[in-house]
Amino acid sequence: MKAVTLLLFATLIIVGPTLASATVCTFEAFTGSGQVPDGYCGANWNNNWTYYDGAQSPYTAHSGVERIYPTDDACCGTINFLSPVTFNGAWFAGYSGLSGDIVYDMYFGGNLVATATLDSTVLSDVPLFFASGYGGLVDELTITSGTDRWILDDLTYNGTTPEPGTLALTGTALLAGIGAIRRRYL
Repeated sequence: MKAVTLLLFATLIIVGPTLASATVCTFEAFTGSGQVPDGYCGANWNNNWTYYDGAQSPYTAHSGVERIYPTDDACCGTINFLSPVTFNGAWFAGYSGLSGDIVYDMYFGGNLVATATLDSTVLSDVPLFFASGYGGLVDELTITSGTDRWILDDLTYNGTTPEPGTLALTGTALLAGIGAIRRRYL
């Protein structure tokens, strides 16, 4: 029994990080400018987000050169995750104080579950991480502000469900290990 417990513990240590790994949506898959397509980074962007790579201070990308901003009215944008996630936050840059507050509204199953607010007076050409402050599941994220004086980069979240292949491989390895231990001790 001790060997089975040790095998289960070792499996959790090896596979655990793959079950809850962070996704960092960098937008570096794009060049030029255009709308972020649905399905990119495990989310539907609903024609609400535009990417671009041209140099423009103070709209500095956190990584690479691509970054995004809300398309319509430049005040808000919605992101629908294809499966529930734990939303960690994103990097913002822009004009200090011209946007009013930037607000995350986080939803799960159509219900507002959390809100976080960033005072835009802290914005500059140096990207700043705006954490969600919420550790529960969300399936929709709305980002709003008074105007369009900011950009977003490196949207970060943790997925909740591993790939089916990862689960199948883990289960097969675990069963093979238990079988080997049983043969050894029986």
